[in-house]
Amino acid sequence: MTEAGGTPRPRMAVEDVFREPGDIQTVAGAPDGFHALSMFDHPETLVAQEASGGMFLIFRRGEENIVKLKKLITAEVLQGIGHSYSESANLSMQEILDLRAEVGRRLQAELAGLDLE
Repeated sequence: MTEAGGTPRPRMAVEDVFREPGDIQTVAGAPDGFHALSMFDHPETLVAQEASGGMFLIFRRGEENIVKLKKLITAEVLQGIGHSYSESANLSMQEILDLRAEVGRRLQAELAGLDLE
């Protein structure tokens, strides 16, 4: 992908974006998964999953089960505070930070008890 004027757009470093198991990056505006992955320095290590609204969820190859678990945990936490995924865009910044922290805690606890090999 290029910036206006034909200058190549810098690629995001996979190691910086996906630091923890189950980390997800949302990409909007890409026409397909190939273009969404091309925004990263090692696209061959990633998966692009089409989401609603023309978005793509990007995560590390081999972490599909962790991402599914993270989605389930997120839905449980949102339900616990009286929200759903569709309403999550209405959360305040503090609610989002609290949600991420709680999902992270629960995900780590689940992963500590799982044999992922």
